Amino acid sequence: MKKTAVLILGAVLVLLLASCDLSNLFKPKAPQGETEQPSNDVVPPPAAGEETQPPAGTRPPSTSTTRPPSTSTGRPATGTPASGTSTTTPPPAATTPATPVPPPREEHAFLGVIFVTDMEAGAFKVKTDKETLMDHSFSGKNVRVTRELKVPAGTQTLKFIVFNDKGVRGIRTLDVNYKPKSHHTIRVVNKESPGNISLEILE
Repeated sequence: MKKTAVLILGAVLVLLLASCDLSNLFKPKAPQGETEQPSNDVVPPPAAGEETQPPAGTRPPSTSTTRPPSTSTGRPATGTPASGTSTTTPPPAATTPATPVPPPREEHAFLGVIFVTDMEAGAFKVKTDKETLMDHSFSGKNVRVTRELKVPAGTQTLKFIVFNDKGVRGIRTLDVNYKPKSHHTIRVVNKESPGNISLEILE
């Protein structure tokens, strides 16, 4: 058995050596003194007007055009004045001042006052709710004073005040409602003391 395996291994080695010798035998040999030089053939450039074709199987390079960057014209934006130019704002329109409205005219009535007193000295006043219509100082015996007063028209309270020379005061009031431009007459009688006042409506 070992003998047979040795014989087979020897036959295989012989065949391998024989195949190597035959491949070397058929390979061409370069002559002595000559070595292969790389090809230095220069391809002439294409003639003018001729397009260069790329080798078969290769993709021609893409020719992309580059757009030049946009240049601004310097035109100002809408609503913005250009530099160097001034804008003139028109003056505001003249406004007519409002005509002042006069206050309503106050209407008046007319009042005749007759003051009679037997006191020797003192003062007599006639007042409304807002103002003093008459202020008269007197002295003597049997004093009689007559006045024509302008009284605001409408409803109000008249006050008739008498003072003696010592400052003692007496008051009598009368509520009235006078129409505009109407005329009225009142007689005021004072006897002995400021508090003794009587009113007589004559008109």
